[in-house]
Parts: sequence; structure tokens; C-alpha cells
Amino acid sequence: MIRPKRFPWFCLAILLLGVEFRALAQLRIADIRREADGTVRLRVATQTNAYYLLQRTATLPSLNASVAAQLGAAGEISFADTNAPASTGFYRVREVPRDQAEDTDGDGIDDVYELERP
Repeated sequence: MIRPKRFPWFCLAILLLGVEFRALAQLRIADIRREADGTVRLRVATQTNAYYLLQRTATLPSLNASVAAQLGAAGEISFADTNAPASTGFYRVREVPRDQAEDTDGDGIDDVYELERP
């Protein structure tokens, strides 16, 4: 259950934007919080056959800039946005199948290849 005192504005944004509808039944955000230093942390239940992009924006509907990416795991992964804005922001976690890897940074190398070789 969401407790307003514990979860500030960005939790509502996650709930509203959440995930793409095709993955809604599979992707679940287990926890979201802002730490004293301003870092926003999210825990997400994941699958090993996908990778996950954390996206953030200051305004809607321009939610397309990824701030972090991680390979899925059996269980949960944790994202940390260390450059989270002090004011309003909106987050989304996207699930991308590994066999449909994108090139989110536009360098010509797909995300899965880069994530497997840090």
C-alpha cells in the first residue's frame, strides 16, 4: 500500500506512467524512494530474458530519455537515479526483450551487447 508520507510525487508518476501496456502484467515496481542525498531508488521485479530501461523527464509526454539500463535477473534489480531533479519529475521503467535489443545511446551497438560487457 502506498503511504503518501513515505512516497513523494515521483511514486504517483510511476503508477500513472508505469510500463507499456503490453508488459503491465509482468513488470512490477516493488519499491520507490528518495534518499536524503536526493537519489531516487527503484526496485523492479524482472525476468532474465529482458533488460530494463529507467526513463525520466521533467514534463509529459516527453518521456523517452533513459537514465539507466540493466539486464534482467531472476528476482529483482535496483535502479538508482543519482541526478534526480529536486522538483517534479516523471519515471517509467521499460522492459525490452533481449532478442529485440535497442540502441538507446545511438552509438551503433545494441544495449544488450553493452550491458553484458561493461
